[in-house]
Amino acid sequence: MAIHYHFDRKWKILYAKGIGIVSLTDLLEYGRQVYEMPDDLTGAVEYVDLSAATDVAVTYQSAQQMIDIYKGWMAR
Repeated sequence: MAIHYHFDRKWKILYAKGIGIVSLTDLLEYGRQVYEMPDDLTGAVEYVDLSAATDVAVTYQSAQQMIDIYKGWMAR
């Protein structure tokens, strides 16, 4: 997976780092894993570092697929 992450439970901060080519599949897998975390994410802050990403391979059409999924993530 091109996205690695760590959740700091004490400070409720989710640190994510994209590495190499970040695809829609990578974003969806990252989102699924975060969504399934047992932690209470209410009020958590997410920092995403893309400095090590060489490309974000997401098209407008593929991003459209994420809208409903993203709404679910935000509700979490």
